[in-house]
Amino acid sequence: MSETIAVYGTLRKGCYNNRILGRKSKLICKKRIKGFEMFYKNGKDYPVAMKSSKDNSIVVEVYEVPYKIADHIDMLEVQYGYSAIRIKLKHNDKIIKPIIYIFDFKKIKKGDWIEFIKSQKV
Repeated sequence: MSETIAVYGTLRKGCYNNRILGRKSKLICKKRIKGFEMFYKNGKDYPVAMKSSKDNSIVVEVYEVPYKIADHIDMLEVQYGYSAIRIKLKHNDKIIKPIIYIFDFKKIKKGDWIEFIKSQKV
């Protein structure tokens, strides 16, 4: 059994975490996907992706990975604050639905933390 995962940072081929995918994972395709932006924090050697407008895009590699490896990747990503979502991609006239790990920040529209927190309390 396997899972499909879209990776955009250190799990991509040639990057230091790609070894986690192991020999049993299979690269399905490399694509530019719309609706995401990529960021990094100075001093960190890994990126984060966030949902964005359709005008923005990022490059991903889509892998089919054994469940055991997918679980390991999930634990790694979640411990650093990423959230898993499913996306739809077209590949060879078929729809695939890989998991991608993103940061899910919410904008504080008025720029006032205290006002925001008060508005969240029920």
